[in-house]
Order: sequence, then C-alpha cells, then structure tokens
Amino acid sequence: MRKLVFLALASMFLLSFSMPGVATAKAPTPFTATIFVWVQDPGNMAPAGVGWRTTNEVVLGQVVASDWDKLQGAAIQVSHSSNTLIGPDGRILLGHARASFTVVRGASTIVGNYRSAISGDLAVPPETAGWFSDEGGWDLLKGAGDYQGVESHGKWQARLELGPILDGNGNPIAFTYRGFATLSGTYH
Repeated sequence: MRKLVFLALASMFLLSFSMPGVATAKAPTPFTATIFVWVQDPGNMAPAGVGWRTTNEVVLGQVVASDWDKLQGAAIQVSHSSNTLIGPDGRILLGHARASFTVVRGASTIVGNYRSAISGDLAVPPETAGWFSDEGGWDLLKGAGDYQGVESHGKWQARLELGPILDGNGNPIAFTYRGFATLSGTYH
C-alpha cells in the first residue's frame, strides 16, 4: 500500500513538470498608472425615475505615468453610461456607472470594462467649478499585440473638474470635465 501511495505521488510530481503552464505559472505583478482624462462627448442625458440616465458618454485620455512599461504613453477611450440621483443643489446624491474601455499603444490594444460608484457636485459656474469622481473596479477582457494573453484587473479612481483643456502653448481649446484617473492592479 505504501508503495502504491509513493508511486501515485511520484507520478503527480513528474506530471506537473511535463505541463509547463502548471509548473511555470507567473505570479501577478502589481502596477499603478496615472491617466489624464477628459470628457470628449457628454453623450445622452435623460430623466430616469427620480434621477438621470446618461448613455454613450465618451471619455478620452493619455497615460502620463505607469510602472507597467507597456502602458506608458498609451491612449485610452471610455464609453460610459451611468445612473445618478442629483439633488436640487446639483450634488450627486447617489450614482453608479458601467463602461467599456480600449487602451491603444502602437499596434497593441486592451479591451476591458469597469463599474464604479459616482459622487460629485455638478453645479455650473459661477456658483462652483463643478466636479465628479468615480471609484470602482476594472477587468481586462482581451488583449492584442504586446498585450496578447495578458490577464489584468484592479481598481479605478478618478476625479474630474469642470475647466479648460489647454493646447501645447497653454491656450484653451475646450471647456469640459477633465482630471486624473488612477489605475491600480495586477497583470500577468
């Protein structure tokens, strides 16, 4: 009986070396990335019960810092939809969003999605500058090029304020919600 148990354990041990995926699985690598983002198109906003439903909002961005080298300098596009309850003073009392995103760096792409809780104050100047933030989780669904076969997920956090988008010379070229988003997570 002991011999049989020993042979079974030895077989499983040797079998694990013959399956490279099992024997050489890479541990996830943590990373963070900072992205400058802005609302390119506010989408469609319509009353929904006691709140508002926004669909097809387009957010664009550029990765300005990342310790995952393959993200550095990448462009991002987000298609965002949300439900919010906005008080009479312009404050978001309750909100949640779902979005799909695409990250492009050269010929390489990542497609994923995220979901988040939304808070903020959307009052229009001159009363306030207006801002909103969202925080939640994201998942990579598929990658191509340098991202082929990559698995990744993590947290998303952003705060956008109403203000100008400036060109390279400091001249305003648009007035919209803009700010920074932080991605943190792991990849392997």
